[in-house]
Amino acid sequence: MKKRRLPIPLILLIPIVLLGLVVIAGIYRFSLSDEDILQKFPQHAVVSNAIVSQVFGVNSSNPLTIQVPETNAFAFVNYLNEKNQKAIGQYDDGKTRGNILIDVELLRSFPLAKEPLFIAPFVVSNQGTGVFHYLALFRYDAMRDRMILADYAFLGDRIKVEALTIVAQLEDDLAEGVTTKEQLIAIELLTREPDQAMATAAKLETQNFYQVSDNYNLKLVLPSETEAPL
Repeated sequence: MKKRRLPIPLILLIPIVLLGLVVIAGIYRFSLSDEDILQKFPQHAVVSNAIVSQVFGVNSSNPLTIQVPETNAFAFVNYLNEKNQKAIGQYDDGKTRGNILIDVELLRSFPLAKEPLFIAPFVVSNQGTGVFHYLALFRYDAMRDRMILADYAFLGDRIKVEALTIVAQLEDDLAEGVTTKEQLIAIELLTREPDQAMATAAKLETQNFYQVSDNYNLKLVLPSETEAPL
């Protein structure tokens, strides 16, 4: 049986009809506003992480995770003890398990920072006897919508953090002939004498100063480098 062939005019009509449908669809699309298009799709509200919101006052859809110093493990901070003002997370690096505790009561923000920037002491405890204290620098990364641990500084083992403040000091730039205001982190600690046993309480009063570099690194400032804070 011979196959029937479509008449040549009908073959030419098919692409013309398809082109016409595309044109009509394009006209319909551009006749709608962006609001009309959005109304046709369900809206899903972004849920902020409760810990990040409560601790830092920042709306972020991602949880707070911290890489534990000197390990490859990450702690998932998912609990806030409002009575003791500690944000708590657990970690497990395969050999050791432990906790991270962020001191929310001593958490401070940088008033002159261009983006959300925070400083706070935190403690790492494990299955051993050590209780290691650190100073943490937190930064909100808007591109990733995440609060990250930008840097940290080791403070000591089984010490006590008494106070944490952010002060300002004036710095003269002789080359530019201008005076700028720099933010300085002052932290007061109770530590031990070099020959003091770790089993005894820390009673030696110490004060350390830190600055934050342009790359979000904590730099220990020697007493000779500091001026009287304002």
